[in-house]
Amino acid sequence: MKAVNLTIALIVAQASWAAWAGPDKLEIKGLQIGMSEAEFKKVNPKAKCSFSVRDKAWDSSISPVRTCSVPSFTVAAKEAKDTRFLFYEDKLGALNIGFHDFYGKDVQQALSDKYGSPATESGKYPGVSWRFADSRMRFHFLGSSAVLFVESPLQDAWDLKLTEFERRNAKKDL
Repeated sequence: MKAVNLTIALIVAQASWAAWAGPDKLEIKGLQIGMSEAEFKKVNPKAKCSFSVRDKAWDSSISPVRTCSVPSFTVAAKEAKDTRFLFYEDKLGALNIGFHDFYGKDVQQALSDKYGSPATESGKYPGVSWRFADSRMRFHFLGSSAVLFVESPLQDAWDLKLTEFERRNAKKDL
């Protein structure tokens, strides 16, 4: 039953990504969703990587998440103040790149020039987004920062596995 629930959830997640996916794959400075950590390090030899999400209580169904940061990483000739590239089962599945807010408009314009007009997002953190066949990219202004987020089904699948694991353990503790 557990495996069936997880399988159904993964199918629904993949279908929802496909329903709003654009025709092109996302590529930023040679980086692509799904590339291995070794491929990532070839493109970014200064990358520093380590385990970021790891819990000894997890069973073998939950692989640890590795995070890489790249010093002096730039987008649109603007240096990021911080970077996080997240690897799920050795595949790049998400990234977060933070900039000083005064670089935000330039970075957003460069992204629009490369990927076309974005959709506007409202809500607690208004911003813009682009959708691709393999991912979703969002750009938001958050206080004194402008942040580029890229999410993918790889990240969603890992989150679903962790949720299912936590549910199984919670039931055992009743």
